[in-house]
Amino acid sequence: MFYHDYLRLFLFMNPSGDARLRRIMAVIEKNTGVSLIDRQTYVEGTAETSANLIFVPQIANTLNLVGALDGQSEDGRFVFKSDAHFSY
Repeated sequence: MFYHDYLRLFLFMNPSGDARLRRIMAVIEKNTGVSLIDRQTYVEGTAETSANLIFVPQIANTLNLVGALDGQSEDGRFVFKSDAHFSY
């Protein structure tokens, strides 16, 4: 990744206000000579976490089958996995 890629990623992940957003865009455009209006950005991320099962693992599997939980049980733990895709 290059400098402008890091700035674009920062801009994408921290859009806390219009003035700040415009300033970051101006810095990116000045340093790279590329108009952000003509470019696209795509970010993909995956997070996985697990929790100890308090109840019988079969209950967690049943709740997963009916859609109440989204994950799977492994070795006495319930594993949650989430994917996120963002673009602008």
